[in-house]
Amino acid sequence: MTTVSPLSIALTGLKVAQAQLAVTSNNIANVSTDGYSRKILHQTTAVIAGEGAGAQVGNIARRINDILVKDYRTQLSLTTGLQVRANYMNKIQELHGPPDAEQAISNDIARLKDSFAQLANAPENPYSLSDVYNKAKKVVERFENFSDTLTEMRNSAQSEMSQSVSTINSLSEQIAELNQSIKVATSQNRPTADMEDQRDLAVRELAKEVDVSYFRTDANVLVVMTRNGQLLADTQPVKMYFTPVAVGPGSYYPASANAVRLGNPTTGVDLTAEATLGGRLGELCTLRDETLPTYQAQMDEMAHKMATRMDAQGLRLFTMPDGTIPADNPQNYVGFSSDMIVNPAITSDITLIRKGTNPASTVQDGSNELIRKIVEFAFGSVDHQEARGTVDISQTLPSVPTLFTTLGLTGRARVLGDANVAALSPLDSSPFIESGTNDTFTLQVGAAPASTITITAGMTPNQLVSAINVAFPGMAQLGTGGELILTANEDITIGGGTLGANGLRELGLETGVTAAENPSFQIALGNNSLTTIEITPTETAATLLAKINAIAGLDASLTLPGGALLIVPEDGGDITLVDGLNGPLNALGVVVNDIEHAGFRITGLGPGGNLNGQIQTGNSIHDYATQAVSVQSLDATNNDVSLSTEDNYRAALEKQLLDSSGVNLDEEMALLVSIQTAYNASARTVGVVQQMLDELMNTIR
Repeated sequence: MTTVSPLSIALTGLKVAQAQLAVTSNNIANVSTDGYSRKILHQTTAVIAGEGAGAQVGNIARRINDILVKDYRTQLSLTTGLQVRANYMNKIQELHGPPDAEQAISNDIARLKDSFAQLANAPENPYSLSDVYNKAKKVVERFENFSDTLTEMRNSAQSEMSQSVSTINSLSEQIAELNQSIKVATSQNRPTADMEDQRDLAVRELAKEVDVSYFRTDANVLVVMTRNGQLLADTQPVKMYFTPVAVGPGSYYPASANAVRLGNPTTGVDLTAEATLGGRLGELCTLRDETLPTYQAQMDEMAHKMATRMDAQGLRLFTMPDGTIPADNPQNYVGFSSDMIVNPAITSDITLIRKGTNPASTVQDGSNELIRKIVEFAFGSVDHQEARGTVDISQTLPSVPTLFTTLGLTGRARVLGDANVAALSPLDSSPFIESGTNDTFTLQVGAAPASTITITAGMTPNQLVSAINVAFPGMAQLGTGGELILTANEDITIGGGTLGANGLRELGLETGVTAAENPSFQIALGNNSLTTIEITPTETAATLLAKINAIAGLDASLTLPGGALLIVPEDGGDITLVDGLNGPLNALGVVVNDIEHAGFRITGLGPGGNLNGQIQTGNSIHDYATQAVSVQSLDATNNDVSLSTEDNYRAALEKQLLDSSGVNLDEEMALLVSIQTAYNASARTVGVVQQMLDELMNTIR
């Protein structure tokens, strides 16, 4: 039978108390140490040959809530990314300025439009011309400044990406080294709690850079990965690579902006486009490759449409330095907002702002026609007006039909009497129309035989109209002033008969031939003078087109398919049409329509053709500019709201984590009292045993 010495038992109690005191003292000393977690000393009962032999010191363990730690690290990654984004968004908002400052690019565009409107009131005013020119230069400067700032921000994001990659590599190495040390210590049953704290602190800092996932092996090795499962560190680190190169408006990932790679600088896993990368690095990649290029695309789209819409009205105000405007393809005008200048030709001669830059311009001195088009059309939602018919006049037969045949047109002769015939009732009440006799006069239409119109005794004006219409259906009527009106499709010839000149004069008529007029209409470009287009009996669609195309600034053609008449201004603007004799425009089915500008592009933007401009509505330049500013401001506002919300949640998780895993001084002080009590008791036991031994030895002696 083995008997355990009471003295040895008491001594084990003292050793355990001393160990507990060391752990508690360490907890108290590190109460403010970042990343330190509360340590707990485990103790067990010592047993020798089945008999209790006191207490023995166990492992030092950490009090950690792993689920809470994971949630906190995920939230830390999210809020760090949002904070990075906020820093960049704030720079964008500084460019726009506060709303009441009216310093956004949309305000400069509005001021340019206003200056054109002022110039329209006094086209020759040199001050107004200079004001338009200066406002145009200001718009150019605003576009250039905005675009250059975006480029600077993209390069700044790359610099931060490089710093982030260096931080990640350093932390991965640190985690790997700690994993090795912890693995060895675990295998040798040595304490690892403090090293695990250091490892957790490194993982926490790593979570700021990228969103991480991890698991713990049986050897107490923490395997750290990206959220998408790419290994970053276990007992060996996996190096991350990124080499920044200068980027401009035309640079884009992956063609000309380098990727972030893991494991190998050329063949390693590309992390750049991973939506789950998260953290500082993930947000910097998004800013460089998506957010800031999208804003650049918005500026380029706005600048290009402003230049092309003015050019379509005959004023090439904004160009590249060589005086050209890039082709209407998003990839062709990437960076145009940065390169755009006021047309050098206008800089040399600012009167071109009023005259236009088209060499074939027909704008007269002192006219505001071009300026009016800029205000109403270039800055408006309508690009131009077009006159479009609905009747096919392109028929081709063995002999091309005339428009008279195709449209059923005819000429028209019209005789308008100049006397109030209605006042003569009956007609023979006039002294020049003999009472009781049948006075006559003749009417002839074209080459047909003449017809004699007889005025009978007591005939009223209405009866005269009826008599004429019997001979020539539909020819005669009384006007609103009682005047006699005669119309026919061919020449009208009036003969005196027995009525004589005085009698005819009583009817408001006179002898002679009234020639039939051909159908006609009037047309004008903008506010120019109206031009009469006459359609003769022998004309075809080709001759009609030739007459219209002879008017400077108008382009007439036949629609394909359809063969209908189409009239379009060559330099934009509006069309005035007035239908004339026999209504040829009505016969052609011509209607003047507003043609809106081609909409601003939404998709397919940027150098890679993969960006979405996000602006869905609005067709005028100012509307687009206003919405671009609003979209960018809304992005910043939404990010600020998300940052505030998510950071509050992060702070709540951090507090909960500290409460559960951190050192509580009250708790430690209470534990000190307990340790002291246990220590005193064990010491008292040792003293009692020593006293008993002394008494035993004295007895023996």
